[in-house]
Amino acid sequence: MIDGKDTPFTAVGTGKYQIETLITGGKQVALQARATNRRGGSCMSFPTWCRPSILPGPIGVDKWSTKIDYIAGDDFGVTGVQLQIRLHGSVLGDDMFVEGEEPEVLRIDLPVGGNAKKLSDTFVRDLTGHPWAGLKVTVMLFATDALGQKGRSGVETFLLPERVFNDPTARALIVLRKALTRDPKRFRLDVADGMRMIHAKPDSYRSDPVVTLGLRIGAARLAADGAKENITETQKLLWDLAMRIEGGAAVDAERRA
Repeated sequence: MIDGKDTPFTAVGTGKYQIETLITGGKQVALQARATNRRGGSCMSFPTWCRPSILPGPIGVDKWSTKIDYIAGDDFGVTGVQLQIRLHGSVLGDDMFVEGEEPEVLRIDLPVGGNAKKLSDTFVRDLTGHPWAGLKVTVMLFATDALGQKGRSGVETFLLPERVFNDPTARALIVLRKALTRDPKRFRLDVADGMRMIHAKPDSYRSDPVVTLGLRIGAARLAADGAKENITETQKLLWDLAMRIEGGAAVDAERRA
């Protein structure tokens, strides 16, 4: 029986019986024998595990890229693997989302060739442009088999690699971006003030008119609007401005060389 549901054996000879059945669910399988002159009893019971398994290896950093080795397996064949990353200790689910909406998660579908019963691969990707770069995140891997069943790995926590900025003004913008990511409700106005302070010192970014306009408009919009969409746009703006300033600093350094 599977989880208490009887599945009869078929007689194949004197005193011989067999059963063939596809187990796609349940938690416990018990083999039970019955006779007319004595009470039947459970001869054997054991747990079932019908979902695909997936195990992450050590999480490392390849230059600025996140590197995760993983192994997945299933008797019916693995048809899909997905990596999910969440911000560790995020307050977004508490303050920024409507009731019933799940906390923000980064989902990455990993390539799976064919319908292998076992696969081993490595995920490598540069995620330094993501707002969570430089912050602690949690990682889980999910595997799907040919029957549509899903299994998941344990939760791993690590620091998402971040790009190293040499220009001090670019670094300051990234610091503001991290604060806005950690707790947008608490730090939104502080980040807007920080953008205004940098805007007031154009020499620090070579009086770049694109940076000047971005800081002025971005700070005003952030101070006036705390909606999630505007938070996301400001995170992207801060990254783009930091990259522009860093690129300009690199050009200046090449010219001086």
